[in-house]
Amino acid sequence: MNKIFFALVMTLFSANIFAGNDINLNGARSAGMGFSSVMLSDVWSVSNNQAGLAFLENPSVGLNYRNSFMVNTLGYQALTMAMPIKNTGAFGLNVSYFGYSQYNESQVGLAYGKKLSENFSFGLKVNYVQTKLAEDYGKIGRAVAEAGILAKPTENMFVAAHLYNISRTKIADYTNETIPTIFRIGIGYTFSEKVLVTTEVEKDLKYSPIFKVGIEYQLVEGFFLRTGISTNPTMNSFGIGYKHKRIVADLAFVTHATLGLSSQISINFLF
Repeated sequence: MNKIFFALVMTLFSANIFAGNDINLNGARSAGMGFSSVMLSDVWSVSNNQAGLAFLENPSVGLNYRNSFMVNTLGYQALTMAMPIKNTGAFGLNVSYFGYSQYNESQVGLAYGKKLSENFSFGLKVNYVQTKLAEDYGKIGRAVAEAGILAKPTENMFVAAHLYNISRTKIADYTNETIPTIFRIGIGYTFSEKVLVTTEVEKDLKYSPIFKVGIEYQLVEGFFLRTGISTNPTMNSFGIGYKHKRIVADLAFVTHATLGLSSQISINFLF
């Protein structure tokens, strides 16, 4: 049974549904909006675009769990922390784990974001990524760097870009296979206090681009409805969010035409 499941995992990787040592986008808010996240600024910016950290005002801690295609052994968990420091910038830390006993990936990352002007910021993150591939292969660990920028050209517009694996780090010294290098660029626009529309393009150097579109609508104060779509492969998403004082809870569902339903939940606490 383990061999069959292991083969399934490897098939999913080769299909670029989620690649080994790929960028991990966190937060059910962005998942409910077609995974468009590069232009958002919240605690999940530690993973999604470190430049977003610079616009945070409160220290926060976030918990994120994703269940891919309703298979328990494809679960992903993450703990994220962000700490703004006046006149200095903001620091972030995240720890994550994906997989099961025969295949798993763990990651620890330290991030920093800083405003270079009132409406422009830069962010950087260094990760240590460790992969375990069955007992016979052992573990491999590598350092991976990423960086991003975020600009607000107008009061209602957000423009951002992010690059994962800047150095084209190899998975192992004895192979030419590299950890994915992924470039993302996106725009967000708030049409009113209730409506946010996001669009993003993601490009892995080895694969065709992925296009993402998301919408967030504030139904009543503190309660949000979200939907989105992403391509290559086509996935539809929808979600809800609730904010009460210093607690933010988000839930998202993503459907894949062949593999079925995935779910994601995240909770973050503002201090």
